[in-house]
Amino acid sequence: MRTFKGRKYASVWVLWHGGCSYGLPEMKNAECFPGLREAKREFELRYFNIPHPGCLQTPCVDDTSTMRVYLENPADIRDPYPEFEIVVNRSKCDRVSFKVQEC
Repeated sequence: MRTFKGRKYASVWVLWHGGCSYGLPEMKNAECFPGLREAKREFELRYFNIPHPGCLQTPCVDDTSTMRVYLENPADIRDPYPEFEIVVNRSKCDRVSFKVQEC
């Protein structure tokens, strides 16, 4: 089990929102990652359009994109609500970082 700010989880499921070329995802489209660190890294790779093995889906990721993170598979929950979001954080100097924030 892993923890983030005291919350335990075995893996995380994510749904992408925003971006330049796609609409709202369906719960069945959730992708699973071993943890928040891996989900955040995937966000970074897709944002910078870096090809990598194992990337099955590649939504268009830009400054408007968010990755909603669930500690359970949202397809198995009646009314899912994300625990975290991963967002683009652009500074005044135009530096890009990625921030995990609680919902």
